[in-house]
Amino acid sequence: MATTATTVSDFMTRKFETIQEADSVKQAAKKMKDNDISSLVVVDRHSNPIGLVTERDIVRKVFAVEEEEDVNINSIRVSDILSSPLVTISSNSTPEQAADLLLKNKIRHLLVVEKKNDTENPAGIITPMDFTRYRYNTRGIINQSEEHDVIENIMKYYRE
Repeated sequence: MATTATTVSDFMTRKFETIQEADSVKQAAKKMKDNDISSLVVVDRHSNPIGLVTERDIVRKVFAVEEEEDVNINSIRVSDILSSPLVTISSNSTPEQAADLLLKNKIRHLLVVEKKNDTENPAGIITPMDFTRYRYNTRGIINQSEEHDVIENIMKYYRE
């Protein structure tokens, strides 16, 4: 019996939310909190994906700004801090291709798209945690030492 190759669609997170580029950063933060997610796909007024906004973007680009002590979060728009250009990957790409894109672009969130009728539609998100979940689901952790190594590698990645 032939086995099929693993693709990004096998382990991507299918749950993702969008936000309008004109919405406030406060609205973005609330939407992330309410949906227990770490990123939002930013769309233009025609609902086309144009970028991503992440918890990290909010912290680094809004709250860690030293020059401005009295930042009014209601006045900052998602379009002011979004990560762009949007880096995408096809849902039938390999996990290795996804990991390569994350590392080459120094990003932690990758939009997965599916092509239908010559248009690319968002299908999900890939993050380093998706790779970890996939590994647990397919192999399982053999022992505590290996589990510790996995956790250490994730922590190292997020500290960079």
